[in-house]
Amino acid sequence: MGAARAGLLSGYRVVELGDPAAMFAGKLLGDTGCEVLRIEPPGADRWQAEPPRVPWNGGEVSALWLAYNTSKCSVALDVTRPEGRALLDRLIDAADMVIASATPAWLEAQRLRPADLRTGRAKLVAVAITPFGLTGPRRDWPGGDLILQAAGGMLFLNGNEDRAPVRISEETLWAQAGSQASFVASAALFSAQRDGVGEGIDLSAHEAIEAALVDAVPWWQHLGRVKPRRTFSGYGDIAIPTVWPCKDGYVCYRLSVGKRLGLRTLKLVEWMTEEGMDDGLKEVDWEAISTLTLSQAVADSYVRRIERFFRAKTRQELYAGAVKRYMILFPVAELSDMRDDPQMRARVFFAPLADARGGTALYPGPLFRVRGAQGLDPHPSAPRPVGADTADVLAELAGVDGAALARLRSQGVVS
Repeated sequence: MGAARAGLLSGYRVVELGDPAAMFAGKLLGDTGCEVLRIEPPGADRWQAEPPRVPWNGGEVSALWLAYNTSKCSVALDVTRPEGRALLDRLIDAADMVIASATPAWLEAQRLRPADLRTGRAKLVAVAITPFGLTGPRRDWPGGDLILQAAGGMLFLNGNEDRAPVRISEETLWAQAGSQASFVASAALFSAQRDGVGEGIDLSAHEAIEAALVDAVPWWQHLGRVKPRRTFSGYGDIAIPTVWPCKDGYVCYRLSVGKRLGLRTLKLVEWMTEEGMDDGLKEVDWEAISTLTLSQAVADSYVRRIERFFRAKTRQELYAGAVKRYMILFPVAELSDMRDDPQMRARVFFAPLADARGGTALYPGPLFRVRGAQGLDPHPSAPRPVGADTADVLAELAGVDGAALARLRSQGVVS
């Protein structure tokens, strides 16, 4: 097994199995110092084949699988077979948390629901992540990313109002459900250590996505209508862009008007004036504009003049100027921008990790750092090949000796 890792939650053990929602939860817990045992089927995890695939260990593997499986041990174990399930129970007996992500039917068949796992394990924290929850009329509905973005309301909000909605290109389901699972598991761990009583948590990925729509749900609660689908900010029925083209891409900026809010726009106009590009905008009293009387034609005239200024500058020039003037403006970043970003570099967010053949690649590191806590920010370790830690983990935690391991391997129970 891997060496002990320093971190806020070092000394705690997590058993994790299932789809990328569990993987992401396990990654976040590993980032805090937990010892994470990733349970995978013997041979290969099907998620390793998900596109896009990148070179790794002499072959190709899913970039998502690699990113979500840093800082873990890999145990290849067929939990659908009696002997494999019995070994899993021994690992769970030695764990503080279990995170399992699958369909309710599969979790029920494998006795992996929180109620099953916590029988006889009062202090255990057990989290089940399913598409629509373990109960209710939709519990057996299929729940891929597209379905859950639609059912959770996120799909409806993306795109232009006069066209069909569009899905966010990256599969957000995994990160949204996984991040919430890691949070609730950590909170439940705190109370389990304090009171000696764990928790069984039924986490619906559908609800996790809905909970992310923090500014959309109140529209119905307070206004009695659904927030419209827009790629721009809206003052009533007036459309003003929030994504603006510039010399080498796009930036995000919200034009603000009205009492006090108009001072934000004034900062941009003062910058444009300094460079002789205000085009009459310095004469506008931005605080006096009422969103109730602003017309689309007037708004469009403002937009055209601001867009000319943005198109004359690069993303970095606009971002640097905005920071200097305390403006809320930021570039739309590409992946290469994130990799080379000086802020990310200064925090050593991307770490070069070696694979089993000596190659290296950049991996995302912990999502936060602990101020004033020397040694509590563990660096990630590289993903392990499927089953790389089976022998060590089963020997230490389940008492499986070499002869028993050889027999289990010959039967396909482990690898």
